[in-house]
Parts: sequence; C-alpha cells; structure tokens
Amino acid sequence: MKIYKFLVLILFTAISLPNRQVEAQRMGPGIGMRAGNQFGDRFFAYQLYNFADTTDFSASLVEFHFSLVNDLLTFLKTDSSTFKAEYEINIVFYDKKGHAVAEESFRNKTVVNSYAETNSRINPLQSMLTFSLPADDYYYIIQIIEHSIPEPLTEKTKISFRSFERDRLHLSDIVLCNKLHCAADSLSFAPNIKEFFFEPASEVAAFCNIYPQENADSLLIDYKITDIRNQSVYSNKQSFRSGNKVIPFCLYMKDKITKSGQYFLTITVKSGKQSVEMKKQFSVRLGGAITETGDLEAITEQLKLIAHKKTVQAIMEAPEAEKQQLIDSFWQERDPTPDTPQNELYDEFQNRIAFANQNFAESFPAREGWKTDRGEIYIKFGPPTQVERQQPEMGRPGVEIWYYAKTERRYVFADRTGNGEFRLVRVE
Repeated sequence: MKIYKFLVLILFTAISLPNRQVEAQRMGPGIGMRAGNQFGDRFFAYQLYNFADTTDFSASLVEFHFSLVNDLLTFLKTDSSTFKAEYEINIVFYDKKGHAVAEESFRNKTVVNSYAETNSRINPLQSMLTFSLPADDYYYIIQIIEHSIPEPLTEKTKISFRSFERDRLHLSDIVLCNKLHCAADSLSFAPNIKEFFFEPASEVAAFCNIYPQENADSLLIDYKITDIRNQSVYSNKQSFRSGNKVIPFCLYMKDKITKSGQYFLTITVKSGKQSVEMKKQFSVRLGGAITETGDLEAITEQLKLIAHKKTVQAIMEAPEAEKQQLIDSFWQERDPTPDTPQNELYDEFQNRIAFANQNFAESFPAREGWKTDRGEIYIKFGPPTQVERQQPEMGRPGVEIWYYAKTERRYVFADRTGNGEFRLVRVE
C-alpha cells in the first residue's frame, strides 16, 4: 500500500472511530485534558482560569470550564427511538499533604434523535464549576464517569493559585473567548477552551481582570499580538483611572489578525513603579474556505506530510491561479461525508496542525510546531497511545518516547541541545 493511502487511512480512522472505542482509554497529562492519551484528541477539553475572589483578595476564584463531544459518551437507545447518555464530571483539589480541600461534580444527560448524532464531534457540550481556594500549591484530579464504563477516565495535575492582595497590582489569567460582552457594569463570555479560533462566527476576543493596588491613581496598559517569529502583528496602549477594585480589560482581535497561524497575546499593566505581565498563546484559522489566499505556499508544504509527492509536485508546478483549486479538489475528493457542509478529514488535519503549533513550536531557531519532528509525527499518525518522558541528566539529553498501539511502533525524540528542540532519533 502506498504511503499516501496509508496516511490518509490513519487520518480517516482517527475521525471515524466510534465512541464505544473510547471507553477503555485512559487520560494522561497534557495541555488541557483530552480523552485518550497524553497529547489527546479533542473529545474532552478544559481550562482552569485564576481570578481574584473579590470577597477575600487573599484567595483565588477558580473557574473550571470544560467541553466534551458526543463521541466520547456511550449512548443507549430509548423506547422513543432517541438515544440517551448520562455522565458525571468530578474535580477534586488536594493540598500538598494530599488532603482533599475542595470538590465539585457536574451531572448531566443528553438526548439525541439519531445514531449519527451519537458520534458527533461538533457542537460540544459546555459547562463550568467554580471554586474559592487559598493561594497555594495544589494538585487536582478530574474524572469523567459514565454508568456504562467500569473505570472512570482520570487525570492528575499539579497547579498553583495566586494571591491577589490589594497591596500591589495584579492580573488575572487571560481568557480567550468566542463570545465576549464587556460593559462597565457587566461581563459575560463564552471561552475558547481549545485556544484555537476557526469558526467564522467567533469574535476572536480575549479579556483579563486588572486588580489595582489600593489607592492607585492610574494604569497604563500596553498590549501586543505577535506571530510565531515574534514579529509584531498589532500593538497599542491605553490609560485607565483605577477607581475600582476590579477593571475588566477586553480586546477584540478579529480585525487585527489577517492570516491563519499561531499567535501570542501579551498584556502588560503598569501603575507607578509596579508592573505585571501575562502572556497567552493561541491559533487562528480564518475563513470558511478550505484554503486561505496568500497562505498557499505554507498549505502546500503541509500537504507534503500526507499527500503523494506527485500530487504535491502537480500543485507546485501549476499556474498560481490554479493552485488553490487543486488544493480544494484534493480535500473535496477525500471528504468522507460529501453530502454535508463539514469535511471531517480536512478538519482533523487542521486540528492536528493547530495542536502541533501550540505544543511543539521551537524558539531557537523559531519553527512552527507543524515543521518540527514531533509535529510531523503527530500530524501523520495522530495522538500517541502512550508518552514516556525521560528528564535530562548529566551527559544524557531529555527524551520523549511515543508509542502507537495500532502500529506497535515507538518514535524516540531527543533534545540534544537542551533548548526544547526534540529531534526524531529512531523508530522502533
């Protein structure tokens, strides 16, 4: 079987896995939690946002936002020809001595009208839980529990929560938002939990809360958007009178970002001699078309990861006016559901590129995540079943070993420079 067909099969399999196969998979540590493995899929995702508890500024208000898709759940057919799934999300925080200090649960059931909807990965179910905790170091455990699953899906992760005492200037975490209503007397938002903007209706927004020092007179806010190469995309400054205990700072970025790619938002706030800064990484895919005008060179390079070299060569040699049409045709011919607006294969490919950019980008020299060795393997083969990490020691580099149960192969990456530049050194 040609390598092209093999890779497309892998991509398609990752899309079409029925939800029942997720039952036996375990959670692993990652950036946000995704069901299945350590660099997970997007079945379950979450973010923990750290704000001040305005009733007690020495404590942290923690918002746990999460989303999950139908494909994660096990649906049972009901007497009325609908399908129903029941699930529970638990999160427990433990202090450094291992004592449980806070626990919340979210229970829900969802009903759909067709079997196809039980395997859906669009329109995720979203909700949140809220905690107030003293500033300190903790670890937390998240569980997804279904009555039909013998053992719950679980993750355990360390985290630190900050104090927001009013003797100095503070910033909350930056929250990326698909929807954001920011008024003087109210703020509401729909968070972008995956930190990847791709829906045309998204406002591509962000906000953070500023907590001025008590009796401070004014604030200077310096904010900027930079790309993966640290090139400035947008920057501005604003001044505020600091008469309130909490000042929401909102930013709408849709008209400021004109190309798909990976970006960083940096917000710096100064008050007198005090200064505080927060930084957030995110990815953007613009427009509803399969390709973006002006990005054809990068898109063609990305196709090299999965397409036959003759296909890529034909695109490269085509007249400029025909290249986009050839790329669109490539994906349209492989649409597993041509009767629907969604092309699941293309969406999976773009999601993997976005994930690679967020997790495997290198700084020295600057390389987007999809151009790295780890990014290439992730895009071709999807999330590994297991990841083993070996910390660097004297005379030995840091190592990551990715294991894929489906192919029974291990990919070994080594960081020989110590700068986070993991190179593929062997395949076992």
